[in-house]
Amino acid sequence: MDRIKAWRTSAQAGYALLIGTPLLYLLILFGGELTGGSGVVIGAWGTDLFHQYIGQREFAFGEMAKGNFPLWNPHIFSGMPAFGNILFALCYPLNLIYLLLPLASATNAIIIMHLALAAAFMGLWMRHQGMDLRISLVTGILYMGCGAFFPRLYAGSMTAICLLPWAPLLFWSVDEIIKGKETGPVLAGGAALGMMILAGYPQFVFHIGVAVFLYSAFRLFNAGQEIRKILLLLLIPALGLGLSAFQLSATWQIREESLRGGGLSFEYASMFSFPPENLLTLIAPFPFGGSDAYWGKAYLFEMELFIGVTALVMAGVAIFRKENTRRWGLLVLTMIMLVLALGNNTPLFRILFDHVPGFADFRGHSKWELPATLFLLLMAAKGFQLFLADPSRPKQLPWVLSMLAIGMASASLLCWQGASELSPPPALWQSFLSSVARSLESYQQIELFRDPSFQRSSLATLGKALGLSAATFMALALLAFISRRKPAFASSFLVIAILEVFLFNKAFVATFPVDAARLPQMAALVDGNNDDYRVTVFGQPNSAMSTGVLDIWGYDPFVPRRYAEFFAYTQGVPIDTPAVDIPMNRWHPLLSLLRFRYAFEPLPEKGGLLRKDGPYPHLPRAVLVPEYRVVKGTSGDILSSLSDPEFDAEKRVILEAPPPFEPAKAGFQGKVLVRTITTDELRVEADVASPSMLLLTDPFFEGWHAEGGKGSPQADYPIMKADFILQAIPLQKGHHSLRIIFSHHGLALWGMVSVVTALMMAGVGIRLLLRRRQETRSLN
Repeated sequence: MDRIKAWRTSAQAGYALLIGTPLLYLLILFGGELTGGSGVVIGAWGTDLFHQYIGQREFAFGEMAKGNFPLWNPHIFSGMPAFGNILFALCYPLNLIYLLLPLASATNAIIIMHLALAAAFMGLWMRHQGMDLRISLVTGILYMGCGAFFPRLYAGSMTAICLLPWAPLLFWSVDEIIKGKETGPVLAGGAALGMMILAGYPQFVFHIGVAVFLYSAFRLFNAGQEIRKILLLLLIPALGLGLSAFQLSATWQIREESLRGGGLSFEYASMFSFPPENLLTLIAPFPFGGSDAYWGKAYLFEMELFIGVTALVMAGVAIFRKENTRRWGLLVLTMIMLVLALGNNTPLFRILFDHVPGFADFRGHSKWELPATLFLLLMAAKGFQLFLADPSRPKQLPWVLSMLAIGMASASLLCWQGASELSPPPALWQSFLSSVARSLESYQQIELFRDPSFQRSSLATLGKALGLSAATFMALALLAFISRRKPAFASSFLVIAILEVFLFNKAFVATFPVDAARLPQMAALVDGNNDDYRVTVFGQPNSAMSTGVLDIWGYDPFVPRRYAEFFAYTQGVPIDTPAVDIPMNRWHPLLSLLRFRYAFEPLPEKGGLLRKDGPYPHLPRAVLVPEYRVVKGTSGDILSSLSDPEFDAEKRVILEAPPPFEPAKAGFQGKVLVRTITTDELRVEADVASPSMLLLTDPFFEGWHAEGGKGSPQADYPIMKADFILQAIPLQKGHHSLRIIFSHHGLALWGMVSVVTALMMAGVGIRLLLRRRQETRSLN
């Protein structure tokens, strides 16, 4: 009994509760949703998990299970890098669960595991901030369930779900170093940053990294700028970059050839800035519609700041209590993050875009709301701590809450009155709806905003949200009055905080059958060797990674830039149109260069697929071409030359530089056989009757190289850009046995850097644990 009692009061018991309590919360939250069978996945139909990550994970980890580490992905965009595409997160350690469990079960396990880790690491940070266990548990759940995090579950953003749990651990390591601790926090911070990078969402790494830098500067300013502490803090990014060097080197190599390489246009980078009106989500969730009926700007899952009215009130308490010595610094950090989240809604964004590295590389700067939320929750935890210790302060709190409740209730009544059918909607509300429609940032039809019935119903939605906020403020006001006389009631603030977030989270819980994203029925509709032709699946191109077919299109922000330009050209849209915005709306003769044969249209209501045959004959996988033409200039110039009526892809290849020798215009060029060995290697046997260009109808990409076998008639086999997006190899007369391989430069070297960093950190960590165990035994 003594041992049990001692365990209950030990640090180990606290840590067990920090992970066990969130798991219990998630069991209650998801329990009813996962009873539909093993093929059900947590997430919403039609979101990123559905369109992107199901296919990616099944292809990548399926290849790894077969012993092939895929550097190249042949299934979307006619072929693009796999490992170099950081979104695949092939080196993220926790994703190895895909090798152990079926696809749907592994996806659900990843989601639940990371939500629990987010709460646990946030709780750990709060414990080391001096908060008691109850407050640490609640703050952890508030972080896991906040508007900046939990809605990404509905959106299916797997990389964000895997990355965001590590952010509190990074902030914890900074605090511990400032306090004077060294080895453990440095290792934990380096590991956390490495995991964040490997999780596969570079933009969040950038945003959180900037927030950590500013927080470190703030803490150092208060604690004294000791050189030793600064050097220890600098070790964190060094270790994080060392751990992820293997992944980063490959990603950096493909970056310049991807759509994101070289920065984005100002218009594209300014998309998905946080709308000022969505600051209302701090006090009222869903003022502009819920997860399935949102009509505000951009996507709801990126425009929510909700942490609960209770937590927001406690953050206010922390600001107005003098015992909180860091209150103004944290408030300033929060405001900086919120201003950055507003993006193009402030003139500051143009300056940052033009002059600060990083701002021109990403869109969706609303993501600054995540570090803003972390700072808000840190203040909220401090507010809980101060309020529970003395519920009588601040004395004005019950009255302030009552006034806020009355204000929210009055605003709610005005909304309900304006939504009445007895009078037209207020002109002010109609003007606001018109501004949302004119912004072109809403994903609803413009005509909807002119509909009087929608104008009334949307105003009623706002009234309902404000009414719930008013009820919460009033409940808190009553509890604050009672707690002044009966302090034990102050703990009910923690209960209400959890209840608010639970109801908010419940609105974002959704599931779908994994086979709806995989389209297994494709197998019955394709014929022959899939390598000989390509297809496209309207609306679900990434399903090709699950079915094993080759799709000419895809859904991925790392689409090669030239390929996006080529596809835009064939669809009759400007070639600088962002790839994710290019719908396939017509057949085009140039698509025959990609071996395009079939198009499939999913029929969800019938559970099937409709196959359409292409009207143009497609090229073979490899063909010997007797002529070439060099075309230099802009992308438009080269694409125009391909559209020349006299261009025949089987007789002439368009190059951008002359080949090392002249092909011969013979009647018979020879014959070619191509075999796929792995995702990253082809074998080509060519009997060439006269010097020719070997045209491969696979996309050109830096990293592909060709090697000749013994007795090859030439020493070098350069791979040249051909027909704007394809590969061509000049071949002399004779028999050629080629290995065509995709690889990244210096991958072995950078892999060694990652391995050495990991081994060094593991060794130091083990030594630290052994030393602490020995110290504990000595004390006992």
